[in-house]
This record gives sequence, C-alpha cells and structure tokens, in this order.
Amino acid sequence: MGQADDNSMAGVRIESPAALRGEVAVRGAKNAALPILMAVAAGGELVVLDDVPTKLLNVGAELEHVGCRTDVCDARVELAAPDQPDTSVPAELAGRFRSSLLFLGLLAGKWGRAEDTMPGGCDLGDRKFDLRLEGLRRLGAEVRLAGQTIEFTAERLVGTDIDFYLPTTTGAENIMLAAEGATVEGSDEP
Repeated sequence: MGQADDNSMAGVRIESPAALRGEVAVRGAKNAALPILMAVAAGGELVVLDDVPTKLLNVGAELEHVGCRTDVCDARVELAAPDQPDTSVPAELAGRFRSSLLFLGLLAGKWGRAEDTMPGGCDLGDRKFDLRLEGLRRLGAEVRLAGQTIEFTAERLVGTDIDFYLPTTTGAENIMLAAEGATVEGSDEP
C-alpha cells in the first residue's frame, strides 16, 4: 500500500494480485445524527431517520421533554417538531451527553428562550463552550450563567457574521440552529 510522500492521506493505492470485492454497510454517525435530529425538531414536518446510532436512541426522552413527538424502533426514529415546548432541559437529561448544548440553539431559534444545565457526558474532560454562548450573544440573545444553569432569552434574533477564534463544529451547528429563527438585519422576516 502506498501513501503520499508528505504523510497526508491525499490518496491511497492498493497493490494486490487479488481483486477487492464486497460490500460495506455504512452506519449512522453519532456526531452527524444529533445535529440532524435537532434540525428536524426545528422544522415542522414529520421526518423518519434510519440507522440512528444506538447511543442516540435515548435522546428521544430529551426531545420529548421539549415537546417533540418521537417514535423510536430499533435504529429508526420518527420525529415531529413540538407545537408547545418546554424550553428547559433538566439536569438529569442534559447531564447525559455534552451535545445537550444543541438544545440551546434549537429552543432559542424557535422560541426565543431556553434553559439548559451545564453539559455532561464528555470522556475527554473539561471542554469549553464559550464560543456557542458568544455566538448566541452575537445573534442578539441575552445569555446568563446562574450556577449550573445556562439561560437564554431574546425578543428577536438578528443574523450577523460570526467568526470563531477556534474551529468548533458543534458550536457552529448550535449557532445555525439558533440562526434559523433570526431575522435579516433591517427586516422583520426570518
């Protein structure tokens, strides 16, 4: 097997006397599926997702808590957005996984208010999430940290350019969820 000289994986060449044949089942990825679930919850239509990673199947309780209608069977999730949400995510639910912070973007963008507890579930240790909070502030939100609670309120979110000082995939997803409910500057239309 050959590799590019600069040690990057720009390409791979396999040399073998035997031909490669077969199929590979590509499974859903947790880090892709959770933002997709949140984006569906921000919409208004019933959506069916297949091959949702098993680790995320328990996120149905969190989504139901904020008012989503969910039906989970094996690796299939049917999800419909809430009509009248509970805009707070309690500690026992949020503490299960770090990406519970995505609820801030979802709830803030759709209903202009959210309350979440400090995230849990990270095996990598203490990780910052200040970029998400700063992004929400840049959209026009008031963000308060009170003990273990993160509170967000906004009469109106307004779209703006946001440059993060570090790369943050989930932070960008969070801000995009919130920005879905933002108006264009100088307009009353989202």
